[in-house]
Amino acid sequence: MKQILLALLCISILIACGDSTDPSKKENNVLYVVDSATNQPLANSYIVFDYLLDLEDYQTKEFSLAPNPTYNNIMFYFAVPKVGDYSIEIVNQTDSSAFSLMNQDINNLGSYSRVYNLNDSINIGHGFYTAYFKRSGLAIDSINLVYFSPIQTLHYSNSLKKYFLNVYKERTDNQGKISIETDKVNLFDKSFVRISEDGSIFGKLTINHNILLSIYDTTLSNMKSQKVIPYQLLKEGYTFLVP
Repeated sequence: MKQILLALLCISILIACGDSTDPSKKENNVLYVVDSATNQPLANSYIVFDYLLDLEDYQTKEFSLAPNPTYNNIMFYFAVPKVGDYSIEIVNQTDSSAFSLMNQDINNLGSYSRVYNLNDSINIGHGFYTAYFKRSGLAIDSINLVYFSPIQTLHYSNSLKKYFLNVYKERTDNQGKISIETDKVNLFDKSFVRISEDGSIFGKLTINHNILLSIYDTTLSNMKSQKVIPYQLLKEGYTFLVP
């Protein structure tokens, strides 16, 4: 009987040891999250993916908008140097779907503004758009427009000296593993001009090729670790060791 119990105990120990995750293990588009002290997987932990953005100066153009990003109302500003038929059209940069916001004969020269509620007027989806200002159907100016939900508001990291923008969040499985949803991480090199409600311009922001990866507990209330990782490394398979 003692021999049987001893054998069962040995089997239990072997199974427990087998739960540890090998940091050298790699699978394409797979992320492992491991406690570095115990080498055990962190199961059911929340992983938050954020884009990082580079900031550069931007010179004001005659065709502009505010605010940017927006999730509701947006104001367009433009100048009319000659009378004619003017229009504003926005085109999705991912699927090329187009939406007409204005088509109007303008007979007086000067500066104009138009406000639109993107929720009510055209009900567009979230994403990156190019807004075109046209005369007689031909584009004479353009600016990138970002339409996101309120939860995707830009944030600033004092430690990184960078703006960041949420991509998505996911929970690890029992092996501390998640499969990266590559179709959600597809906005690299997209850029836009950040403009406040009052029209103040902060500069041009461009999404770079790094991901800000944050590891939280099972309740998403306590951040355990955070790291900037090149997206290419994540695609090749990555093990995040949490101190």
